[in-house]
Amino acid sequence: MRLFINIFIIAVIVFLAAVIVYKSFKKEQQGRCAACDLDCPAKKLANNLPKNSVYFKKEIK
Repeated sequence: MRLFINIFIIAVIVFLAAVIVYKSFKKEQQGRCAACDLDCPAKKLANNLPKNSVYFKKEIK
């Protein structure tokens, strides 16, 4: 009985990890990073930059 419970717990953990990896790859194919849904410091910084900032200008070659 213990063996079946352990196998079930391991299967649930592996399934949830696979779902997270699948969602990550799906978002990556859409051109977004996996953390775009989060409110991370890099996203806050990018949102607070003025639109005429050097970081938004394209290089002219």
